[in-house]
Amino acid sequence: MLKETEIFNTDIKHISRAVLVIGGAGYIGSHLCKQLEKNGYVPVVVDRNLKNKPVAFGPIFDIDLPTNIQALDAVIKRYNIDSCIHLAGSSSVGASAKNPALFYKNNVATTMALLDKLIANDIKTFVFSSTASVYADNDLNKCMETSLTQPRNAYGSSKLAVESILRDYSRAYDINCVSLRYFNVAGYDTEAEPTQIRYQSNKLIDIIIDTAHKNQTFKINGNNHPTKDGTCVRDYVHVMDVAEANIKALNYCRDNNKYEIFNIGSGVPTSNLEMINAVQKHLGKINTEIADARNELSYSLADITKAKEILDWEPTQSSIDNVVASAVKWYNMTHKKELQ
Repeated sequence: MLKETEIFNTDIKHISRAVLVIGGAGYIGSHLCKQLEKNGYVPVVVDRNLKNKPVAFGPIFDIDLPTNIQALDAVIKRYNIDSCIHLAGSSSVGASAKNPALFYKNNVATTMALLDKLIANDIKTFVFSSTASVYADNDLNKCMETSLTQPRNAYGSSKLAVESILRDYSRAYDINCVSLRYFNVAGYDTEAEPTQIRYQSNKLIDIIIDTAHKNQTFKINGNNHPTKDGTCVRDYVHVMDVAEANIKALNYCRDNNKYEIFNIGSGVPTSNLEMINAVQKHLGKINTEIADARNELSYSLADITKAKEILDWEPTQSSIDNVVASAVKWYNMTHKKELQ
């Protein structure tokens, strides 16, 4: 039986701007759904295990994919859905090394089942959440969409596999689709209520903030990387900019019958030490120690020229000061009892 948590009170059966958002109750998804509503779309959320997830925007259905994939037929017909944004999947890099089978099942097999169901319902507008983890080591250079891909883990490999599938499906089944390669998504919409947006406790910034509040020691994984201060460098992009990129990609898909890949980042490098210093501006001195380096890229930075030129997208909230300030404010909002 279809299980629905009804949030949207209007009968939207005949609205043509209903968008199926797979994983819409997650961290990126909850931010995206808020922005979709703001832009005149109706997000129809499909997620699972909704008990501890925010469900604030659009109709929401608790459906376990691909096990209950047939339940999507009723959702699609009820809301006259003509497009899909796919955010769901397994995303822990560390876990992917220990259990790669789970990642290929959740990220590849589930996406294929979803695509087949969408095609059967004549839905041919599709936006996929990929990752910068598909790229090979690019030394200290920015990654372009044409840069060498050579994932270091099953997470990146599973996402790259889906990109290849989408390229083939686009040609064979006339699907308009886009893959967005996210770099390090961070920050929060501080205008939202804690019940509307999902907190993501495993992000580096959030871990640093939590460590600082608990007066614990933050472990820096290696200080001998070939970077300016010896620590890893990443490209942090605000989650609200990522939400906007998805909407731009959705609009692009509606008007263009082709498959494209876009980097979604800030184009600004930030080292682990610089991130710690940015948090210290808000929370004071943070105790640190150097731990063993992990098997990870020393440097990851996006070239976002293509997204700027084709999607007309550009990050506006991704300065590191703004990202950190929003994360600190969100932590304070969601941990009031612990901070008293």
